[in-house]
Amino acid sequence: MLASIDWPQLGEMAMRLLIAGVLGGLVGFEREFSNRPAGLRTHIVVCLGSALVMVTAEFIFDKYSGQVMIDPTRMGAQVISGIGFLGAGTILRTGNMIRGLTTAAGVWAVACIGLACGSGFYAGALIATAFTVVTLLLTHPLERWHDSKHSQTKIVVQLATFSSDVSIIIDNLLQASASVDNFQIVPDDEAGFRLNLKLRGVDARQKANMIASLGRLPDIISVYEEKD
Repeated sequence: MLASIDWPQLGEMAMRLLIAGVLGGLVGFEREFSNRPAGLRTHIVVCLGSALVMVTAEFIFDKYSGQVMIDPTRMGAQVISGIGFLGAGTILRTGNMIRGLTTAAGVWAVACIGLACGSGFYAGALIATAFTVVTLLLTHPLERWHDSKHSQTKIVVQLATFSSDVSIIIDNLLQASASVDNFQIVPDDEAGFRLNLKLRGVDARQKANMIASLGRLPDIISVYEEKD
């Protein structure tokens, strides 16, 4: 029975699966390091499974070629469309924030890398892996900078009386380099009035300084950040 095994073909299959696992692990390690929902093991398994699909499709094509009409790419196409359910599971929505889109895209890309490995297209798989890992690593600083500039902060200021000079509050915010998207004065059950402020482009240090400086203004009862 062992004599009937095509050892060179078996070695090629093992090499394809091994390379798929390694390349999927490279992408998964970055996601694991970033504490994302789909990490190292998920990416390795997805890439291995995709590679196995292509190896199986090639095996079926070689075995039944000439007997029936077989398209070896159909199984791979089902992987590309079917991997969406796994990617959707990594997408989380909290309030107005959506997280996990990059991880979902990474899972889909790893599936494609696995298909490339399974078909023996090592050059394409290696290049795609390198581009994917470099993109994920280099875009972290850019994302943090973007979030710091566009993240929205809600500050609540409780006023003792309506006579409080609202313009002083706005001036303090502008001096702290904060962009005021919206502000609204409404009656408050605990205090006299409540000033709701929506700010953009405020980092943690600016926010702390802003709350402290606003708290020292006259007729201000309390100042705090409102979480979603």
